[in-house]
Amino acid sequence: LNKFLIIMDNGGDKHKSWNRKKNKKKIFTSSNDEKKIMKSASNKYIAHKYWDMYFCDLDGEVPVNIEMIICCIKTFYQNELPKIHQEIDKITKSKTLFIDFKTLLLSDANDLLLILDQRPDVTLRALGMIFHENFESLNSLVFDSMQMPSKFIVRLLNYPIFTPINCLKSQYIGRFVYTKGIVSVIERVKIIPTRMLFECKKCSAAHSVSFKSDLFSFPSKCSCTSLAFNPNFHDVECGEYQKIIIHEHSLDDESKREKSPGNILCLLRGNLVDSCSAGDEVLVCGTIKGHDNKDESLSNSKIFFSVFLDVNSIFLQSEINADPYKRLTPIQASHASPHDFSAITEFSSHQNLFQLIVGSFCPMIYGNCLLKVALLLSLFSGTTSNQNSFRRKNAHLLMIGEPGLGKSQLLKGLYNIAPKGVYICGSSCSSAGLTVSLSKDSGTNEFSIDPGAVVLANNGICCIDEFDKIPQHHDSLLEVMEQQCVSIAKSGTRCKLNS
Repeated sequence: LNKFLIIMDNGGDKHKSWNRKKNKKKIFTSSNDEKKIMKSASNKYIAHKYWDMYFCDLDGEVPVNIEMIICCIKTFYQNELPKIHQEIDKITKSKTLFIDFKTLLLSDANDLLLILDQRPDVTLRALGMIFHENFESLNSLVFDSMQMPSKFIVRLLNYPIFTPINCLKSQYIGRFVYTKGIVSVIERVKIIPTRMLFECKKCSAAHSVSFKSDLFSFPSKCSCTSLAFNPNFHDVECGEYQKIIIHEHSLDDESKREKSPGNILCLLRGNLVDSCSAGDEVLVCGTIKGHDNKDESLSNSKIFFSVFLDVNSIFLQSEINADPYKRLTPIQASHASPHDFSAITEFSSHQNLFQLIVGSFCPMIYGNCLLKVALLLSLFSGTTSNQNSFRRKNAHLLMIGEPGLGKSQLLKGLYNIAPKGVYICGSSCSSAGLTVSLSKDSGTNEFSIDPGAVVLANNGICCIDEFDKIPQHHDSLLEVMEQQCVSIAKSGTRCKLNS
């Protein structure tokens, strides 16, 4: 179906290739005829009511193996529709269907896992299309045509294969992945058109165009052979999108800690926008795609492709028990190994746990037991009381001593064992590097928020070495230490970030 060879029967049409001398039929390829055959093929193989709604940007093309994909999806929905029908109110309000990978593994449609990994876009669209058909048949008596959602978005939970950000290279383009990191840059929400109506300048005929790959395009040709069109901005469908950048925050291998952490650009769409803030630790599922970085101002410049993650689902790691339909965040599966569980069980059977923890912390520094106790208590923090809500559960710590006593080693040891932490040196940081700074996008001339060390260490620990070397920037940490947040009001941007 990707490419058709058309055999001519006669030589009457001037647009068709024909070898009259040898009186033989010539094989050639025509883009217009291809589209006609693809449309006829789509009518033959894809007899679905909502095909144009979910595959409107394919110009009549039929994806490869679409029949097998739809067959697997129908098999999956036959067993899962009764369970999904119990949450039909949440699905209708959010226009979103959450599917757990555990149900896919336990179902008879195991081929969907392999198909989803290789062809995620087509599979997700087909999941939404088949569910839309079943939803209409199940709820035709409950909902009228005005209450029926226009389109359903399928989001996936608990994808079993984890891929670190540093490994997301060109070989993953077009595949479905799951990764995690900390939100370091977050831009403002923008509006992008998805479909627009065009009017022919010659015959005033209306043409509806669905934009493919977020690129603005005019209709190819009108039936009156005119190529000039006027866009109708009063009849346009738009969607919201937001760009964020996440980076790795912890590496298990000690040798990799010295390398710069990897980062990747993520694109949030629809009801995923504003689902996270700077400094949040997030778990992301989506499709890896590539975009062109060529500089149009340079005619002979080389073409470079950068990968980005088109997000399907995103959720905060701190809210693993949240309802996905309320927070639009899936539930994370545990990645602890059996060896970890056996070690925890053996450790919990020890009589004096706290003494064992203190003795195991930073063993290369002998003595200083009280200082180690203070560092560990600052790491563990406390619990928030409902009666004394004005009291912080976290304790700040300031170490003062002569050089050579091991203060920096203790601080690095605390950073290495912290689940989430940031380590900086005071001699090479500024107020913006500690809290928040604003950067201007050269393309859109808009400001984006670049969080500093204390914001990236939210729900974790921030270790500042050589604190006395910070030149006159101690005042910027007063609000952070007291309110555990950072307020910013610059260049028309007013916000408050947790720290």
